[in-house]
Amino acid sequence: MARFRLVVDGVEEILEQLSVMLRKLRGEYSVAAYITAQARKLVETVTQSFLLFFAFNLFVNAIPDSFEMEVPKLFRFLDANGDGTLEASEIEEGMYKVTSRILNAVFQTAIIQYLLRVKTCPAGWVSFSKTVDKESNLLQMYWSAVSERSGWLKIIDVVVTAACYVLIFYCWCVALGIDLRTVTAAGGVSGIAIGLAAQQVVGNAVAALIMLASSPCVVGDKVEVGPDELRYTGTVKKIGWNATCIRLDSGREVFVPNATMLNAPLVVLENADTGQASALGSPAASRNCRVTVVSCSNLPATDLGGASDPYVVVVASGTHRRLEASRQQTSVQSGTVSPRWEETFAIPDVLESETLSFVVYDADVIGSDDFLGMCELDGSSFFPDGFSGDLVLSGGAADDFDGKVLLRVRVTLEEPAIQSFPEEAPTAE
Repeated sequence: MARFRLVVDGVEEILEQLSVMLRKLRGEYSVAAYITAQARKLVETVTQSFLLFFAFNLFVNAIPDSFEMEVPKLFRFLDANGDGTLEASEIEEGMYKVTSRILNAVFQTAIIQYLLRVKTCPAGWVSFSKTVDKESNLLQMYWSAVSERSGWLKIIDVVVTAACYVLIFYCWCVALGIDLRTVTAAGGVSGIAIGLAAQQVVGNAVAALIMLASSPCVVGDKVEVGPDELRYTGTVKKIGWNATCIRLDSGREVFVPNATMLNAPLVVLENADTGQASALGSPAASRNCRVTVVSCSNLPATDLGGASDPYVVVVASGTHRRLEASRQQTSVQSGTVSPRWEETFAIPDVLESETLSFVVYDADVIGSDDFLGMCELDGSSFFPDGFSGDLVLSGGAADDFDGKVLLRVRVTLEEPAIQSFPEEAPTAE
């Protein structure tokens, strides 16, 4: 087994180095780099399974040809000719057929799981995609589409994922010789019982799908929801299969069943996408924001000279603003791993529901710029008193570097403007 493990480790190392090289040449979120990195698990599973299949059948083939024994009840499936005697050739042929079916099921499962990983939006893609003008290929366009908080594409993605798991179940039923008609019959009877016992759970799951399709509210919206006797006011943090998580103004989180979210009166007080309040809501608490990128320490050196040429892209996540209005970029600091910028940018109408993303690149003359890492600052961290401190970079070269890579930023908020109205002139009596 140690030799088998050595082969698997060697294949994984080759894919890891290839993935690192592609990330440096084409960027952190290039399709070639991502699918290569995700292929590690596929190759590991396929290689290990084949080696185990090969070793097991070699062991079975070592049984002497003169071997004969009366067939125990547990192994009657190996008695091909049904004479009640188990011979070496029957054992070899029977075990080969069984292990071949299992190996085929493992291969099919590994491939389906690989496709599921590839279609899943990478960690950090939502924020990173805001720093590029447009996606460069179909897979990146798909990532951006399914990373939306609602819509039919999100529903289709959920259905495709469920279909993949059903296909995995089918592959294993075939491999283990399970009659699907029996499974279907048993599932029909048990499904009725489970459905009666879990009506609320099923109702909440259906309500979640309807909410994703019709979008009465999305993550980031400030809402007021619930029956008349128990109303909740807060920001939608997550829409799950069974319940929606709402963070109240007090900071506590409450989980409201999706059926209640769909059936009870729902008022959107503040829309996360437009930054505007509804006619029934309170005014959107937007503030003009000044973001200062101060410095960065412990940056990884990506250039041959043992340094980098870093710059920072600052992005506000609110979709109510145009890309050019939310994206700011510092100057390039050449030949350093401890850059200092002290550059300030003004971003108007920032909401507490927004997130500030800081993405650090290494400027390259040839090829695409290297992705060094990124960090995010949630609006609740700088509302209403601002923020000053260090943020830890993650992703890209920062993950391959020993120690923490720190980006120092400062965020200040301007006081909201107070409207003044002219005094009414006294009326003559």
